[in-house]
Amino acid sequence: MSMDAVSRPGPESGGIAAPIGLLCALAAAHILLSAPDLLGRAAAAGLAAVFILSVLLPRRRELCAAAAALLAATAVVDHVIAPFLAGPGNLMSVVGARLVWPSVLMSVVAGALLQLLEKLREMRGRPRSPWIFLASCIGYGAGLVLLMEAGLAALGPTVPGSTAGVILHALAADTAIHLLLLVLWFGLSLRAVDLHLALARGTETADAAPTLAKRRQIEALARLLPMLGFLGTVIGLAGAIGAMSATMGDGSFGRASLDALFRNLALKFETSLLGLAAAIVTGLLMSAVDGLQDRASDATTDR
Repeated sequence: MSMDAVSRPGPESGGIAAPIGLLCALAAAHILLSAPDLLGRAAAAGLAAVFILSVLLPRRRELCAAAAALLAATAVVDHVIAPFLAGPGNLMSVVGARLVWPSVLMSVVAGALLQLLEKLREMRGRPRSPWIFLASCIGYGAGLVLLMEAGLAALGPTVPGSTAGVILHALAADTAIHLLLLVLWFGLSLRAVDLHLALARGTETADAAPTLAKRRQIEALARLLPMLGFLGTVIGLAGAIGAMSATMGDGSFGRASLDALFRNLALKFETSLLGLAAAIVTGLLMSAVDGLQDRASDATTDR
């Protein structure tokens, strides 16, 4: 295949324009329904400009796709993530007080657009980009996490201290590390399920280089999950111990301070709980993928 054939936009590149247009439409809905700040309006205007460029410059559609995903992420951050990081409440309370379905759809469509970009790179013989894969996982994961938080907010409060209460409180995401863990967990799980279904349908070959690369990327990111959970716990413990030292030093440490300290410490171990749960679920999904690949390899050997 000549270099001119590789650089020329083939018919497969036309599929990128539709998701970009969908992102632009969702950004318009975001503007009309949720009254975003200046950053959200700028992201919506940028998406409209990127869509026009993708139509006028078909040879730059891959670049336009990456820009559209970035602008969609900016709109989601402006609408949900920034208020969560700046406010005292957890992510569930922020989502429960806002209209989030445009943000959910923008995140999922951005993840699908980046996954389509991965496939186009494979079709053109280009090496896989770990950054595009990671961004795709984050897009899918963010959409699923926001959808889950909306469901938790609709369920209402749970019994504090119970097993269900501890799990649901951890899923409600109190800190940025909680959020990062949930986004990576959901995104990697979805990509692992997608790989399993592709192998089961026969659209992926077990020993093909792209399949092996996807497996390596999922497994590499999955190894980070328990470490992120432990990091969140260590940071929380360091802060709790520092606060205890300060109150003991000025003589104000009492029974109420001790109760607050232990409640705070219990929350800090939630990140370890999430990290371990995420690693277990992702590991089970990848074990299922391994089983399909082993069966496919055995079938090839028997022929």
